Amino acid sequence: MRRLIGQSDDRPPLNEHTEVRTGFGVRPAPDEYPGKDTLRELMSSGFEPRTVWRAIPAWQLAQDEHPLRQQDSWRKRTKYVADNPETIERLFQERDAEFDWKGAHFMVVFDGLDRCADDWNEASRAIRGLLQTALDMRSYRKLRVKVFLRSDQADAGRTTDFPDASKVLASKVDLSWSRRELYGLLWHHLVNGRNGDVFRKFLRDGDWRSVAIDKTSVFSVPRRLIATRNSRKRSFTALPDDGWGADRDAAFRTSESRTICRTPRGG
Repeated sequence: MRRLIGQSDDRPPLNEHTEVRTGFGVRPAPDEYPGKDTLRELMSSGFEPRTVWRAIPAWQLAQDEHPLRQQDSWRKRTKYVADNPETIERLFQERDAEFDWKGAHFMVVFDGLDRCADDWNEASRAIRGLLQTALDMRSYRKLRVKVFLRSDQADAGRTTDFPDASKVLASKVDLSWSRRELYGLLWHHLVNGRNGDVFRKFLRDGDWRSVAIDKTSVFSVPRRLIATRNSRKRSFTALPDDGWGADRDAAFRTSESRTICRTPRGG
């Protein structure tokens, strides 16, 4: 999928060479990042939130022989990062140079941050420290931090009141899904699914370019199939009756008005 996106979008760093790690998420993964209770314990015991978050990409970038890898708990790892700032800076610099030489990126993704704390004050303090870490990582060429936040979590009075926060906010992207994109997702699912060859023939006006990924061809959806309301309607209302009901025009109007995508039965 990254290779397909990389070929259709020339904005770095997401392509097949990108190494992606999770820095925080809904699924517990204590070998990769600290969970909510561990974060609370670390921040309440004197560690700055920025240092706690900084320890995560440092741990993930450190190779087996690095002293940080000898620390067997997040408390010890965070303390090592706090006590050895120059060593951590060198770690980031050296790994950044390595990824630059390989022509690759290293990305750490932080999501589900509404679960990083039990109350808004704790969460705001944590998010503020994470955004400071994101600012720190902007100085590297190939190391990236991606943070997914709701709009209310990026409150200027609580989480972005630190020097140069505007540099982080300037790179934000609002994630809102247009009807065109949602239909594209529907067609992508159908034409690459179990009966993909049938759907590609069914959507016969498509120019189906494919990318070979692990010996499997992944097809991208031609823009002209989803670019306008008329093109979406033409494809949508041609779907088999047993999937959407007899009144396909009404089904299309409903999907357009509610911006909903669903998969027909058997798809």
